[in-house]
Amino acid sequence: MKTFIVYVEKPKQSEDLHSWYESFLQITNEGKEKQPRVVHSYQNVVAGFAARLTQEEAKAMEMKDGVLSVQQERILSLHTTHTPDFLGLYQGVGFWEQSNYGKGVIIGVLDSGILPNHTLFSDEGMPPPPAKWKGKCEFKRKTCNNKIIGARSFQRSAQDGDPDVLPFDDVGHGTHTASTAAGNYVKDANTFGNANGTAVGMAPYAHLAIYKVCSLLGCAESDILAALDAAIVDGVDVISMSIGGPSRPFYLDPIALGAFSAMQLGILVTCSAGNYGPYRYSLSNKAPWILTVGASPIDRSIRAVVRLGNGEELDGESLLQPKSFNSSFIPLVYANGSTASTYCARKTLKAASVKGKGEVVKNASGAAMILMNQIQDGFSTFAEAHVLPVSDMSGTAIEKSPAPMVASFSSRGPCLESHEILKPDIIGPGVSIPAAWPFHLASKQSSKSPPFMVLFGTSMSCPHLSGIAALLKSSHPDRSPAAIKSSIMTTADDLNLQGEPILDEKLLPADVFAKGSGHDCVSYLCGLNYTDRELGIILQRKFNCLHVKNIPETELNYPSFHVVLGSSPQTFKRKVTNVGAANSTYELEVIEPKGVGVSVWPEKLTFTNLNQTVGYSVTFRTLSSESRNGSELAQGFLRWVSDKYRVRSPTGVELKYWSNWPVENVGIRVVQKTS
Repeated sequence: MKTFIVYVEKPKQSEDLHSWYESFLQITNEGKEKQPRVVHSYQNVVAGFAARLTQEEAKAMEMKDGVLSVQQERILSLHTTHTPDFLGLYQGVGFWEQSNYGKGVIIGVLDSGILPNHTLFSDEGMPPPPAKWKGKCEFKRKTCNNKIIGARSFQRSAQDGDPDVLPFDDVGHGTHTASTAAGNYVKDANTFGNANGTAVGMAPYAHLAIYKVCSLLGCAESDILAALDAAIVDGVDVISMSIGGPSRPFYLDPIALGAFSAMQLGILVTCSAGNYGPYRYSLSNKAPWILTVGASPIDRSIRAVVRLGNGEELDGESLLQPKSFNSSFIPLVYANGSTASTYCARKTLKAASVKGKGEVVKNASGAAMILMNQIQDGFSTFAEAHVLPVSDMSGTAIEKSPAPMVASFSSRGPCLESHEILKPDIIGPGVSIPAAWPFHLASKQSSKSPPFMVLFGTSMSCPHLSGIAALLKSSHPDRSPAAIKSSIMTTADDLNLQGEPILDEKLLPADVFAKGSGHDCVSYLCGLNYTDRELGIILQRKFNCLHVKNIPETELNYPSFHVVLGSSPQTFKRKVTNVGAANSTYELEVIEPKGVGVSVWPEKLTFTNLNQTVGYSVTFRTLSSESRNGSELAQGFLRWVSDKYRVRSPTGVELKYWSNWPVENVGIRVVQKTS
């Protein structure tokens, strides 16, 4: 038997949900007693339940009246000390102080659990939980406090359906992400003596609610839905999920379904974009009601310099830099070369595909290792803790750090399910991020366990933005998830620390499908041509699109633009709300994508009141009548500027030079990589 998620029609108001679900589960096995096998029963995020069924039972279930869909669950993958300064957050001044450091806001973290007694989860200076909090703590001893106000486990054994005992972190990932979002202040934090400084999360005084849905084996979709179901009732304000998998239609994607319900109840959901870059169409978590976060390095590298016999020095990175390492010259062996040490090369080449390369080199009596980038990683390097000194390098020394830039692994858009939506929405720090770690780290340097670990991935960038969202929610509690998301996207920097365009892993200007940058969602979903049955799964009610005016994807009130442009012009409509000064005027600045003409009407937006809404339209047209096959990407932006504020909408245009070529054929097949 496997676990299936069963989506059903909502019962009549008078009928109890649990009884309604049980009515579908009266399965008879060869005339023996009835065997209900519920794994999870959902109350808020979807109408349905998860149950253990055989394939035959699942097929029979799908034929029952009231059942909308039966889907076998997938197992999804898990996708600091310095980053607050990098993002412009300084203690005692500016936005951090104005937002009360996230006080009163609850961040729900769906991940692999937590190590609750880590120093970053101290509740010093923390107020009690808000009165609205309804969650609970499943740790046996009194482990939760005013920082970790709740912790629950939703993991179920694939064999017997029994829950895991406690929400302790047996992976490390959950502890790391939770502390990045909302860790309290800890001085003198470091990993193996590197990245030394004061560790603190993005929203240091926000509360944490922990929902364990992942293990070393991955994250089951039925558990994720159950945790989202609970988080909504518990009273969280922001949900952070560094979890994802291959693309699916929204109505078959439990994360998209749960996030939709959360959004309707005023909860912003922030998710990692995935670690399947640098390939296009490789995104996870691409629904427009999710804040989708890609990854960038910060302006710090943990350098490990390699000095060659000819005097040349090459910069790489390494987390493990033992002081006892002998700095005298040692022979350099190229494992693929004809002059390589036969023993070392043979051992390395045979075992490297199944074990960590550093461990193989060490076992073959290697003293150190140079780990050269793969072509697709370009100039992205990573500081990792190998079992021996390792310098991870691109082969070229970069004098100045061009941070932020887009990390090679960061997944790219566009969104396959909704091609007119520009994704990811934003990038955040996700390379060499030090944060809390629950395990002892053995090293020759020390027998003590450093409580911090440096990791990389969009898993690390997602909680940065979750914390930023919590700061905005604390300072503007009346703002909707869409308003907070729009605030983050339209005020994001589009230049690096050198004042130049943000680069990608090749040190070329990053396109909008790498860096990214209030919806009528029902009309938008109807515009995607979903069937009434498919809409019923998302909306949790019967719905007929004939009853609403469908809107095309171009009219979804999204903060950015993605245009697939052929010979015919395309017009987008947008509405903006004034949250700045009551009497204000914004004038237009346009950077036109190469080969594209942009017309905006009106070119000036005037407000006389706070929260006043005005509209504008944008028309894109190709400037070339050239007849040729192929396509190219062009990018620019619209910016509205007042005497106090500047807000920007990034624009990506795919120019198509052949006709009648279906957009859905653009995609590539992405082989999932280890997170």
